[in-house]
Amino acid sequence: MRTQPPEDHVPDSTILDEIDIFAGNCVYMSREQQTVLVIACAISHDTKASGTATRINITGDSECGKSTAMDVGCMLSDNAFMSNCTQAAIRALFNTPDNHTLFVDEASKYFGESGLLGRTLELYKVLCEGYRRIATLSFSVNRVLTSVSCYGVAWTAGIGESVPADVLKRGVRIRMTPKPDNIEKWDTLDESVWATGQSYQTQLHDWVTANHEFLVWFNKNKTRKIHPKMTSRKRQIWGAFFAIANAAGGRWPRLVMDAFLALGIDQQKQKPTINQQIILDTADIIRDNTIVPFITPPFIYTIDLIENLPARDIYENWSEEFLVQALSRALGQTTQHRGKRFNEQSWNGKGRPTQAILKSAKEITEKLYPETEDTEDEFEDELGSPDTEA
Repeated sequence: MRTQPPEDHVPDSTILDEIDIFAGNCVYMSREQQTVLVIACAISHDTKASGTATRINITGDSECGKSTAMDVGCMLSDNAFMSNCTQAAIRALFNTPDNHTLFVDEASKYFGESGLLGRTLELYKVLCEGYRRIATLSFSVNRVLTSVSCYGVAWTAGIGESVPADVLKRGVRIRMTPKPDNIEKWDTLDESVWATGQSYQTQLHDWVTANHEFLVWFNKNKTRKIHPKMTSRKRQIWGAFFAIANAAGGRWPRLVMDAFLALGIDQQKQKPTINQQIILDTADIIRDNTIVPFITPPFIYTIDLIENLPARDIYENWSEEFLVQALSRALGQTTQHRGKRFNEQSWNGKGRPTQAILKSAKEITEKLYPETEDTEDEFEDELGSPDTEA
């Protein structure tokens, strides 16, 4: 059995980076939520790489962008199905050999605004059990009992608590907030936007399927030591996210870790401070020379950071002057205007600024995200055991 990653695997984040920009132009959400949206679409293109398929549960008040987020998911996911989820439709959908990604908008129509209704619906069974590879749906066809697989990625969206609690526990919850009036986004119902999304969907499918062997290897061998709290069901939910992120490389493993800390566990003791976040984001820009290819190796400029910092909530309402001051404080230097190199002397002669930033980011990462020993899962592990040599 394989114990090392495929030799021919080369990390390539190009398609995820382009889709990330596309998603950001379409829907208003936090950086961590957008990461989940993009990666979940990728996961749907190869559910066989893992033993579990994620559920994305989008909740919020009316007119907060839930349906828009679902539209983006539909454009980019594999064989998306978003229609009236009647019993007949569900049976017909899964009674085919093709993989499907199920989208359930307006969950209150099926489960009520409290999420307590519809427990006998086949839709409820699919959402609660279909995240496991062995899940099946049984019904009669011409008086003959038929069992079909109902395994696959599923998305739900609903007002308030209309998504059942049992479904929420089996996936990632995205709590949407209304878009400010001064922010403009693309119309996902526009034909040109939809055509662009469909084009990205085809490219994403090709990229994910080309990385199948790496995804299988990562899911079986590398998801046990990512974070101390990523065990049991959390590992089943988030393992595939980290597999896709590591297949892409670049900034994506960091983005998925941020998303896991924000949406997957209690954030109180794990959230970086503003200064720590600035250092981590700066280090990502330095490492990824495709973002700022003209960086002079020993130095990085304040203007480079201002133009390339990720779209985090903490930066959105900052003026450029305030942002430069925040960067100066976080990075320990005195430059107060654009275009100047960070002062090397401020690092007491212990190396060049870019090296010092990378070292500081490494220390922060080790503090916030310590490695952990293998943890025995509390129930049957759908991901399978790590590969060992025969």
